[in-house]
Amino acid sequence: MENKNNLDDQNTQQIGQNKVNPPTQIPEKLKVNYWMISTFALIAVLIAFAGYYIFSFQKPKEDIGKRNNFSPSTIPTQKPSQIPTPVTTDKNEQNVVFLGDYNNQLFLKYNGKIYNDSDQYDLKTVTVDPNSVNWMKVIEGPINPKGYNEPFSFMVFPGNKKAIVVMRWSRGDSDPETISEYAIYKVFIYDTVNQKTNEIKELGQSSNEKNYNVPKVNQISNDGQFISFNMFGCWNCGGHKPETLLYDTIQNKTKRIGKVLDFKWLNGGSYQYKEYKVKPCAEPQPGECFEEASTLSYITSSF
Repeated sequence: MENKNNLDDQNTQQIGQNKVNPPTQIPEKLKVNYWMISTFALIAVLIAFAGYYIFSFQKPKEDIGKRNNFSPSTIPTQKPSQIPTPVTTDKNEQNVVFLGDYNNQLFLKYNGKIYNDSDQYDLKTVTVDPNSVNWMKVIEGPINPKGYNEPFSFMVFPGNKKAIVVMRWSRGDSDPETISEYAIYKVFIYDTVNQKTNEIKELGQSSNEKNYNVPKVNQISNDGQFISFNMFGCWNCGGHKPETLLYDTIQNKTKRIGKVLDFKWLNGGSYQYKEYKVKPCAEPQPGECFEEASTLSYITSSF
């Protein structure tokens, strides 16, 4: 009887062990493997979808550029009817003054250098792709320059349709055998709409130390009719205050008002300025000493 009970107990233990052990191992492994496989599959699908979307989005842009034969960064911004055919031969550009409209801004080009009008006292060269600008010829310079040969002053009119250019050439440039110690200054106004150059001959004089004939553009009135110039006795010689010369572009008249401070155009040819008052210098120095503009009142006048 006791042996029978022992057999029953042993059989019960074996049956219990056979029911518990196998199910606790096999299902756990299968569950983990299915989760990892499904995760990697989802990531692969997302990557493939993203690649297809990017490729299909960029391809039309490339096709458009090929059909039009230009890249998006070089799309023309000017109307061809308003600008003549650009000059592209280097030989034809030698000593020729050009103006070009790029992104609604006029630039000056001379002998391979491109300038803007940000600084009248020291013209700044800028980096602009010359092939992306349609250049207009303003004037031809000397054929064989022997001395000065450079843009001296440059300013764009309000409205960006005209520009004034001052060129500095040596007086003897027309004669290859002679070179003068003084420069000659030629002043031109170019109209980009009518494609016409007008020389201001009243300012086309040589420089010397006795007369104030070295012109730097100072201001252009808002209506574009009047221009003021700072007229120096010499350039880079120091020690003197320039005189102010006014020019009416319609009447083709000039007016010198002498040395002034804080000049400013108003409306209809009117202008204001402060008187230039010389005073004794506290210490020796080159040039004259004068009253500070902040202590003076404005004077109003008209052309």
